[in-house]
Amino acid sequence: MGANVRKKRRERELTIEELSAIVGVSSGFLGLIERGERGMSPDNLLKMISALEMTLDDVYDTTGLHNSSFAEETVSNRKAKRDKIQTLISNLTEKELDFTIQMIKNIKSMNHSR
Repeated sequence: MGANVRKKRRERELTIEELSAIVGVSSGFLGLIERGERGMSPDNLLKMISALEMTLDDVYDTTGLHNSSFAEETVSNRKAKRDKIQTLISNLTEKELDFTIQMIKNIKSMNHSR
């Protein structure tokens, strides 16, 4: 996700500071997102998608990324990620859960169409 956001931000000739002001997050936090070290709330993700004129499919598209970590993950890494997701999901509001479910469906349908 972060690499795609960075690529689109640069294509739109926006600095991290400019995009962070539009989205309403700090430039340091946006840097963490672009490096894949942090995620975003559904509301901020929607603001970013709108500011960059992207779709959810654009944000989560991995076809242009080389050496995808998805192909190289071990079973234990996947389990750790699933555990982390479970922990994060347990604190979501109903609206955030609905949004997350829709994002996962979009990602799954993207992967099946390839």
